[in-house]
Amino acid sequence: MNYTYTQLARIAPATYRRHVWRARASRLWKRYLRVAAVMAAASGTVMLTLQYFVLIPPFAWLAKRAARRERPGWIPIPADRIESPTSQY
Repeated sequence: MNYTYTQLARIAPATYRRHVWRARASRLWKRYLRVAAVMAAASGTVMLTLQYFVLIPPFAWLAKRAARRERPGWIPIPADRIESPTSQY
């Protein structure tokens, strides 16, 4: 690193300090992005786990309850129905 710093100071004497600080800031930014990605993955995992165990069970219970109330088998279509059975709408 000393050799690179020396060569940078030799090649760009007016701006070498700015280049060094820019490199340091770039490394700091990359570290921040890695930490932010880890935190985002962890919070996403926690949120999805909570949804799976807290929000989905009541809907499953309501679906089972509604299924018990329905009659088994096919329900006939009334004969006086106006819509065509082949129409999409």
